[in-house]
Amino acid sequence: MQYLTKPRGRGYSLRMVTPPVLVGTQNSWTKKSFGNEIKLGLNTTSHAEAVRLRDVRIGQIRQLEADAKARSALAGSST
Repeated sequence: MQYLTKPRGRGYSLRMVTPPVLVGTQNSWTKKSFGNEIKLGLNTTSHAEAVRLRDVRIGQIRQLEADAKARSALAGSST
């Protein structure tokens, strides 16, 4: 499964490359800035639950990406 990893004996986690528009912006979950990679623990050992949580988190990341693109377009057009 894409973006879903399971270290030996542990629960599932989400691991993906940060979209370029989000690198350096504030992460709303950790209040730190995004780096080059997003790593989130999903706190579950169930595969079905991990897939559902992964889809939710990826949707939230895509929404953050769309918002950042809209903000940069507004900032670019106002100058």
